[in-house]
Amino acid sequence: MKAFLFEKDLTTRHTKAWANSQSLYYNTFLMHHAVFNDILIMSEDDKK
Repeated sequence: MKAFLFEKDLTTRHTKAWANSQSLYYNTFLMHHAVFNDILIMSEDDKK
């Protein structure tokens, strides 16, 4: 029974780690996207 609980704990930790890396990747993507949009908007403003 103890081994089963240990395995379950590992799976939970693995899932949490995976979720964290996914959200980190997503946040990085959003940040890059926002910065890229800002650069585009700024360059559009410069043309005027």
